Formats: sequence, C-alpha cells, structure tokens
Amino acid sequence: MACRPRGAGGLGLRFEADAEGVRAEFACDLSYQGYPDRVHGGVIATLLDAAMTHCLFARQVRGYTVRLNIRFHAPLQLGPPAIVRAAVSGARPPLYLLRAEVRQADRRCASAEASFFGERNPDPSSAAH
Repeated sequence: MACRPRGAGGLGLRFEADAEGVRAEFACDLSYQGYPDRVHGGVIATLLDAAMTHCLFARQVRGYTVRLNIRFHAPLQLGPPAIVRAAVSGARPPLYLLRAEVRQADRRCASAEASFFGERNPDPSSAAH
C-alpha cells in the first residue's frame, strides 16, 4: 500500500537506501487530509511503519511489526512535501529495533520507535510491499 502508485490508492513512496538507512519523499496532497490543511494521523503512522519495513528490506530482511510507538510533534501540513527516514537502532535476529521520523521544511512532525520480527529474505524482489 505504501509503495503502490498514488492514483491506485497508495502513497506512492519510493525508498532509497543511504548510509544511515532509507528515505523517501511524500507528496502531502489533499487526498490524505484529516483535519483541514493537515495530513491524517493514520497516514503518518503508515509512512513511519513503511519506512522502517523498507529499512529492513534494504538488509534483505522481511519484517513484521511487533510494536509501534508514535509521537506526533507538529502538524504535517498539506502542500509542501515531507521526507520520511528510518534506521535500524538495534538487532538481535530475529528481533530488530528501528526508529523513523517524518520531517517537513526542516521541522520534525512525527517520530516512531518500533520492534520488528524479521525473517531473512535472500531475494529482495520477492518482498511484498
């Protein structure tokens, strides 16, 4: 759902790996509105969870969310794009600890910490998005 094209009911995310983890840009358009001029909190939760899952995909691990703790810092406004980032903060396979955040215009809007159960996935192209 997170990587499905926006016109097909998805969020249209394209994750890129970097030295710290993964990142993607999100178009904060009207279709994701909750309260006026703000992105719905459930969409923000999905962004954070998807980023952490893709961080594991980048390590050839298929991850399943065990616990997800989200903190909302500031409203995510409609209009300007947002950046979602995630990184692994600890690993004792099969348990992985991750952190993620959503930023917009250099302002932290939401952050999350999560634990995932992971399975080695030697074929990353087979990972379900």
